[in-house]
Amino acid sequence: MPWWKAIVKSKDPSGFLVLFEDGAAVLGLVIVFVLMVLSHNLNMPFLDGLASVLVGVLLIFVSFILARESRSLLMGEGLSPETQKRLKELIEADEDVIEVKSILSTYQSPKEVLLILILTFHAELDTENLTAAIDRLREDIKRKYEIIRFVIVQPQSVNAKENEKSKDIFLE
Repeated sequence: MPWWKAIVKSKDPSGFLVLFEDGAAVLGLVIVFVLMVLSHNLNMPFLDGLASVLVGVLLIFVSFILARESRSLLMGEGLSPETQKRLKELIEADEDVIEVKSILSTYQSPKEVLLILILTFHAELDTENLTAAIDRLREDIKRKYEIIRFVIVQPQSVNAKENEKSKDIFLE
C-alpha cells in the first residue's frame, strides 16, 4: 500500500502524527540551516527572516494535514462503506433476518469498533428464538471482524412499515 494511502486509512493517529511532526522538524532545520548559511555567505540578512517565514508556512501546512487526518477520528468515524456492505450481506444471509434497516458504527479506539444494527426479524420468532438469533449474529460478526468489539442489535417489528404507512394516511 502506498504510504499516503496508508496514512489516510490509518485509524491510529500516533503513527502519522510522529511522521509529520518529525518530518516537519527536520525539514524546518534544513530550511533554516541553508538560508542562514546563504545569509552569512552572501551578506543578505533578510534571508534569516525568510527562513522563519518559510518554517512558519511549513508548520501551518503540516497542521492542516494533521487536522484533516485526525478530524474524522475525533468526530466518530465509522466503518467503510465496503465493510458495511459485507456486514449487511452476512447479516441478511441469516435465516431469521428479513432485512438490515440501518448500520451505525464508530471507532472507540484504533482497534475497537462499536456497531449498532437495526434489523427486521421474522414475525413468528418468539423471545427465546429472537435472543438466540441476536446472539448468533453477534458471534458471527465478532468472529469475522475482530475489530468489532461491541454489537448492539435493535430488533424492529415487521409491522413497522405498515405502522408508518398508517401514520402517513392519518396525517393526510
